[in-house]
Amino acid sequence: KRSRAKIYKRIVSKIDNIKEEWLAKREGKQCIIDIWHNFVEEMSENTFIHRKGATPANKGIVIIPGSRGSYSYIVEPIKENIKNSGYSLPHGAGRAMNRTKALWKAKEKFPDSHSLIKTELASYVICENKDLLYEEAPLAYKDMDCVVQDMLDLKVIRIIAVMKPILTYKFR
Repeated sequence: KRSRAKIYKRIVSKIDNIKEEWLAKREGKQCIIDIWHNFVEEMSENTFIHRKGATPANKGIVIIPGSRGSYSYIVEPIKENIKNSGYSLPHGAGRAMNRTKALWKAKEKFPDSHSLIKTELASYVICENKDLLYEEAPLAYKDMDCVVQDMLDLKVIRIIAVMKPILTYKFR
């Protein structure tokens, strides 16, 4: 949690034209959603859930982040049905290919790495590592809309909001 707060402050402090106004608006406000996705949770005595790439569905409102090329969703788990999902929801769509394959495929499709700095959603990517820019290209991920639709079909979530990425910051 502290790492995410530091990253947030570091990014906002680098965006000079909104820095003061944005930080002033955030002063004294609490984080509303802080979701982790790699941990073990004790459900009851001798019953544990190990989540890797999944987030709890039994803790209230959840954000399901998209890649830099897809929308993110704020969802509310449907309490009556969360047992059907193992009390968990996906933390994103997941990778469609490993980093090596993504690097090769993205370089083939986008020979000029600068073409990956602005996404099809008109958002921007800050990334100084050219290989990482390719490895994390939107084509490396599964279709987020399909993942969300599956959860809707299973009646384990209600969509509260859909968010478009504006800026993605990647570093290794």
